[in-house]
Amino acid sequence: MRTIAGNGNGGPKLPLPESKSKCRSNAVSEGFKDVFSLTPRGLYSLNTSRYYRPEQVTLLRSQRFEAESGGIENGNLYLIEMSDGVKGVLAEPTSGMCDPGITRFILEAESNQRQMSQYGRNQC
Repeated sequence: MRTIAGNGNGGPKLPLPESKSKCRSNAVSEGFKDVFSLTPRGLYSLNTSRYYRPEQVTLLRSQRFEAESGGIENGNLYLIEMSDGVKGVLAEPTSGMCDPGITRFILEAESNQRQMSQYGRNQC
């Protein structure tokens, strides 16, 4: 079975999934049990009813899916961990229906991660 590592941030190694639903199922078995949605206040946790800003989010892995049949199996799936240890998934639909807000949020979270990594490396 092939595996894929996280984004170089020590993210989990999960089996390379055949579909978005299979990836989500694998993620739940690895502890990514929460589901997030983007709101004007930030990422909203459906399990804890908390909101998170980009600087509170660590992107551990992302996977793009393009099924021949289209539909809900297309899009991006992000495995994320919050600063308080809550782990879960954020799903983004296909490019034709994608939410530019999710893309902006993820880019800002990644930028914050890079800045924190550089800051940590430059310390004595």
